[in-house]
Formats: sequence, C-alpha cells, structure tokens
Amino acid sequence: MSEAQLYEITVNNVVISTRAATTILGVSAMILFALIFTLTNFGFLHRKREVDLFHAMPVSRTALFYGRFLSGYLCLYAPLLLAVLLQGIVAACFGVLAPEVLTLLFSILTQLLVMTAAVFSFTVFVAVCSGSTMDTLVSIVLISVTWPALIFVGTAVINNTIPGIYLNYSPYLVGALSPLAAAYVQSSFYTFQWLFSLWWVALTAALLLGAAAMYRRRKSESAESSASFGPSKVVIRIFSCAAGGLCFGYLLFQLTNSTLSYYLGALLFSALAYLVTELLYWKSLKQLFRHSIPYCGVLAVFLAFTLTVSLGAFGMDTYVPPSLQIENAGAFNNNVYSYMAETPVLTEQEAAKPERDRVYETIRAAVQNPELIDQVRQANEKFIAYERTRQFPYLIGRNSLPEPSLYRYTLCYELSNSDNTTDRSYVLFSNAGDEAKALYLEGKQLTDKVLTSDEYIRGLFPVNAVDAASWVTHYANEEPENGGEKQAVSTNPGSDTVEFSGLKNESDFRKQLEQCLLDDFRNGRYLAEDGSDAGDTYEIMYSEGKHFTARGGLKSEKSIEGQSFVLCSSLSCTVTSSMTSTYQLLESLYA
Repeated sequence: MSEAQLYEITVNNVVISTRAATTILGVSAMILFALIFTLTNFGFLHRKREVDLFHAMPVSRTALFYGRFLSGYLCLYAPLLLAVLLQGIVAACFGVLAPEVLTLLFSILTQLLVMTAAVFSFTVFVAVCSGSTMDTLVSIVLISVTWPALIFVGTAVINNTIPGIYLNYSPYLVGALSPLAAAYVQSSFYTFQWLFSLWWVALTAALLLGAAAMYRRRKSESAESSASFGPSKVVIRIFSCAAGGLCFGYLLFQLTNSTLSYYLGALLFSALAYLVTELLYWKSLKQLFRHSIPYCGVLAVFLAFTLTVSLGAFGMDTYVPPSLQIENAGAFNNNVYSYMAETPVLTEQEAAKPERDRVYETIRAAVQNPELIDQVRQANEKFIAYERTRQFPYLIGRNSLPEPSLYRYTLCYELSNSDNTTDRSYVLFSNAGDEAKALYLEGKQLTDKVLTSDEYIRGLFPVNAVDAASWVTHYANEEPENGGEKQAVSTNPGSDTVEFSGLKNESDFRKQLEQCLLDDFRNGRYLAEDGSDAGDTYEIMYSEGKHFTARGGLKSEKSIEGQSFVLCSSLSCTVTSSMTSTYQLLESLYA
C-alpha cells in the first residue's frame, strides 16, 4: 500500500471517528448535562424556601435569569469546544489535519454552538413553566418523544392508506419542534445545515425571551404547585394523547393487520394517555372532566386527519405530473427490479481522483421520448382509476393486504421543478373485483410498452454495462432431501464458473451477449410470471472497477450514450430459462 493510499485511509478514519464521537457521545452528553444544569441552576423555582431566598436578594429577576442561563450554557459548551479542539490537535500531531478534517471540525463547533443553546433554552423554558422538578422532567420527555413519534407514525399511516405514494421521513420535520431530536439530526449531516440552524436560532431566541418574560411574572407561590404550568401543560397533553393514540393504534394494526384494530387502538390509547398525563400533572382524577376539552380537541383533529387521508389528502392520490414538467419517466415491475434500472458509476475523470474526493453518480434507465412519457402518464391514470374502483374512501391497510399480489408496478418521474424523483407504486391484489382488475391490466399493458422500448432497455445495467461483465456461474436447481422448494446450488464453483476474459472470441461473445439480452428484454422475457422458469439458472457478474461504454440511460437528466464510465459496485444478473436467447448463449459455454 502506497503512502498516499495510507494517508487517504487515515483521513477517512479520522472523519468517521470524529463524526461518530460527536453524534453519539458529544450530543448525548450535552443533552444529559443540559438537564443537570437546568435542575441545578433553576431548581430553586420548584422549592418554596429557596425561591423566597433568591427573590429576596437585591438582584433583578432579569439579571438573575440571564446570569444563571449564561453560566449553565458556558459550562455546557466549554467542554465540547475543548474536546473538538483536542481532536484537531491530535489530527495535526499525526499529520492528517486535511482540509476536509478542518471543515468537519468547524461544522461540528458551529452545530454544537447552536444546538447547545437550543436544548438548554428549551429545558430552562420548561423549568420556568413547571411547578415541580417532576413536572419539568415529565414535560421535557413528553415533548421530546411525542413530536418525532407523530411525524414517524403519521407518515406511516399515510403510506398505508393513500395508494400509489410513499412519503419519506424528513429529518428536518422530525427535529422541527423537538430540540433533543434536532441535536441528533443536525449532527448526522456532514455539512452545516444553514436553514435548519437558522430555524433553531429563531426558536431558541423565542424560547429564551419567553422564559425570561414568564420568570419575571412568575409568582413565588408557584413553587411546588401543579397549577403553575398553565397553557403549556395543555399543549403537551394534546401532543401526548395524539402520539399515544396514533402509535399504539398503528402498532395494533401491524400486529393484527386489521383496520378496526387501528381505529379502536387509537381511541383507546389516546384516552389512556389522557388519563396518565392527568395523574402525572395533577396527581388525581378529581378534575378529569374539567380538563376534558383538550382531549375533545385531539379527537376532532384525529377525525379530521383520518377523513383527509381517507379522501386522498386533497388530490394527492390522483395527482399525475403535467407533461411539460416531466424531464423523463421510467418504470419497473416485480420482474424488472429497481436495482436493474440504476447503475452506480464514476466518470473516467472521477475514477482517477483519490477516493475521498470522488463524486459518485447513478445512471438511470428512463425515457425522454414524449410518446413514451405520455404512455407512462396514461398508465398512471389507469392505476388511479383501479385504486378508486377497488376501494374509496381509502382505509388503512389497503396497501398491505394479506391477499397475494399478482403484479406490482412503480412509475417514476423526474420533474423540471424538483431535484427528487417522484415515484408512484401500484399493486394488483388477487381479491380485486373484475372492473378494477381490468383497469389495472390496461395500465400494465401501457407500462409494459415502456419497459420493452429500446430507449428504456439500453439503460438497464445488464445491457448498458455489458463491457463490465466478467464471468458467469451455472447453478443447478436441486430439490432438498427433506423436501421444500428447489434451491439454486453451485455444486462445483470452480468448474461451474466461466471467465469471459478467457474466451478466445471474447469480443464477439460480448456482442452476442448484448444482442441476446436486448432480444429477451424487448420481448419481456425476464423471470416468468407463472414460475415456469424454475429450472437451472446462470448468474452474470459485473465487476466493480470495470470500465464500460454506456449503451444508453440518463445521468443528470442527460443522455450519456457512448460515454465511458467505471462501475463502482459489483452487480449480478440472473438468467433463467424464460430468457431463451441469453440462456441458450450461456448454455453453449458449458457444452
């Protein structure tokens, strides 16, 4: 190993270990000590004797508040600052203080500066609002847990109800109103997230000013009193009831796969959360009905959320991007898997750079032909009509029914006004009615025309990167002695593998392989849908680091046909007996 490679590995290790230490240890320690300093610096607010003593001192409340806040904040940030500086000193001593390490250290320092202030101002705000230490701890835990839980479970409910769409969890949304979650979210990024940080700078200022204003108006009699919490307690209970209902309702749905279990579980556990928070804050149930208005509000919001999602979330279920906004479109089904439609690559220029400086890219199998794009949109409309015919309004669980699925098609759009790919996935279930089934099959027929078009096929990695194909292995499908399904077994890996580089006519063979793959894909012969291809199989391996000339596909919305790339991940393509052309060609190697 050369010195340059060793240096590169060392720098990468420094970056990885620094981020891990900051995320796991630094942030966790900061949150723990934020709680401790909150209780030590502002715990006097929860004890009658101490609060009288502090307020009798010849110091204004404003000065007392900000003085104790700043002392706690400095005690929190100073050790973190020292730890990061020591990491930089150690890196410099070992000669690995590379620019990326300096950038990372600066990013960490800035992140910790912002998020330490956010976490500490939040815990202090809750302490000022609370009448006791127990109220403070309970409120901090509930706020920190319930908001991320609402985002995670709410997104899961939408994905399991509205057909076609799949929403990803947004880390920014998860950390938007939970400073403890935000601290982990911020530290998980390699670079400083300016917009997210500015959001928390604004919230921190609001929390700090709010805490100071409430402290000036806080009565000394509020210490050891459950009445001091006021409106903040109502907000926390609303979030707790909503999160408790959604989380446990969704958990019951996952365990039973029953729509009724979800709705009953949501109602039951939201009521249970309401009772638990009543006991935690007021230590009795005497005022249960008096405090029931917030719970009624939770039920009203849950009903509104359920109706909105069941009716398609204001047209989210029927949305098909306009043709003018679509840069390119693609699709894949349960036979042509999504991994075949994406090829991880490096350009020749990037491959020549050190590993830490490389920019990895992806070649996508997609179409730009207006006629083919229009066929994808027409197929999407047919699938939407199928879903509405099968069941409307929608109920949770309709996208994960226990009935077997016959087909699964996913349509992909890359839009001119978005950096992300918009995906729509539709499943034909065996229990669908005849009218719904007919609509789905019409959409399937339109999508299959796109999947078998030359423009799309040439972007699939088996064809696109055929120059990177290195060897093929033959697997005999044998039935286990104890019964069960047949399994692909290579009885003699050495003799069952044929290296393409060892063939006398390698160049001619690759051309034949390309033509055979094209022929099979054009005719839709890839993994028979009826299971008739359960015989012997061949596996073609495409090796990482191999150079190839692209036959098609898109990169950054542009065609890259004829350009040279380097495969940056090993890939494999299984050839079954249904792929008659390719199967016969590979079979001839073993004759």
